[in-house]
Order: sequence, then structure tokens, then C-alpha cells
Amino acid sequence: MRLQALKTLASLPFDDEIKKTYLHVLVSDKVPGNRIEAINSLVKAIEAGFKADDEILSVFKNQLEQEENPYIKIRAKTILDSKEL
Repeated sequence: MRLQALKTLASLPFDDEIKKTYLHVLVSDKVPGNRIEAINSLVKAIEAGFKADDEILSVFKNQLEQEENPYIKIRAKTILDSKEL
């Protein structure tokens, strides 16, 4: 059910409320598939021009250290590395 809700959010115009929802899922959700959907949607928004602000970068740095799922770590690292250039 939550995964479907996340996919529905992805069809809406990305804004701060959707960003906060995805960040909450990324930090709090126990289901890896939901966290993957959240980080993929965040990365997609960033690649489409949404600014990776301090809040996003902070969560990504935290995920890099604490996340067990290697895919999520790689996605977070990709964005963090691109912002350091």
C-alpha cells in the first residue's frame, strides 16, 4: 500500500511537501523497497533540476553511513559526489 502511494506521489509535480515525505520514508521506513522508491524519486527530481538542498544532502550523508541496502548507499553517494564538484 505505501509503495503504491509513493509511486502515486511520483506522478505529481515535485515540491517541498513531496520532498519531505520521501525523506521521511528514506529515514524511517523499514521496507527496503519503499526506501528505494523514495531515493529513486528524490534523485530523479534532482536530476530534473530540483535543488539538492542542505536537508536532502544531510539525509543522504546519513544514509551513506547508516543504510544497510547497498543500492540506496550507491544512489546517495552518486548525488553527494556530484554536489562536491
